[in-house]
Amino acid sequence: MRHAIVFAAVAFAAMAAGAVADGRLSFDCKKVHSNVLKTVCASPALSALDVKLNEIYRNTLGQPSIDHNAMAKDETGWMQSVLNRCADASCIEKAYRARIAALKDKSARAASPAAYDETKPFPAPAPLLAEAQSAIGKHCEGYWGNKPGFLPGFSAPKGFLPVTSPSGMVFVREKQGVRFAFLAKIGEGLCVFEDVAVMPPATQANAFLQCSYGDPPNMSSGIGMRKAGVKALVGYWEIDDAHGKLIRQPLGVLGVEASVRCQEPETGD
Repeated sequence: MRHAIVFAAVAFAAMAAGAVADGRLSFDCKKVHSNVLKTVCASPALSALDVKLNEIYRNTLGQPSIDHNAMAKDETGWMQSVLNRCADASCIEKAYRARIAALKDKSARAASPAAYDETKPFPAPAPLLAEAQSAIGKHCEGYWGNKPGFLPGFSAPKGFLPVTSPSGMVFVREKQGVRFAFLAKIGEGLCVFEDVAVMPPATQANAFLQCSYGDPPNMSSGIGMRKAGVKALVGYWEIDDAHGKLIRQPLGVLGVEASVRCQEPETGD
């Protein structure tokens, strides 16, 4: 479609010239004719997604390793084959969110291939991941002990004692051979699940570690994974207590691994 071609060309030119300001739609609502773009213009939520996508698109173009022509062609293809085929607002929203996620992934990979490989999530079957994520926001009193909690079929792998953080606890549960780390906020008699992350499989790592990074007063808590008897970490997750998140951090990039200090939570050695 003509609009798709114009969008890609304009976005490319705007990035090169620095002419498009943040917070602006990727097209002029006064000049649109398609039902899809009219729907975007009429919806503040969809307009916000278009603005976000436009900014991420331009930021991705700014990565030195990105092929601008290939990027524009890919964006045109997405609009023609995905966005412009939507018949309602729900479809448009899903298309935007999927595209935003794809461009974020592309940008992260282009910015630092090494960091990308060390921070991308470990894989898990979609239904199983969704089941684990359903715990977020729910109460978890007693779940870190021997009680099964409300997630049926999830069990505690042998030897994986909880790791503490200033405001909570991280513990591992396993189902169908896939291991998950659950971050729980604990205080004043309340326990609430805040986040969940997929852990590496047992063939890659089987030691769960309590870790810290940096020096006081800026030291952060974290969890690590490695093969038993091997010093090198397979993965390291910062515990972001302020936002209730487990954030996988790169280890080999900028010498981060040398600054991460870990110990076995069950022994303290």
